[in-house]
Amino acid sequence: MARNSDGLILIIDLSRGDLSEQLKMIIKELNTTNIIVTERRRKVEVEMKENGGMQVVCFGNFDGTPDNVKEIL
Repeated sequence: MARNSDGLILIIDLSRGDLSEQLKMIIKELNTTNIIVTERRRKVEVEMKENGGMQVVCFGNFDGTPDNVKEIL
């Protein structure tokens, strides 16, 4: 369920003194199952134009070319 969510709640035991180690362990375990919590997801919007065209807008870093976008669509 975490792979399809927009957010996660992580619970850390405050009675233990190693809070940053607990957080690092939780993030490491999530990363081993391909759940990446430290990288922000990119947002892509596709807007259909009245004249039959489309406009693709990417918020965030996109390492690709317009041809890459065409292949994905």
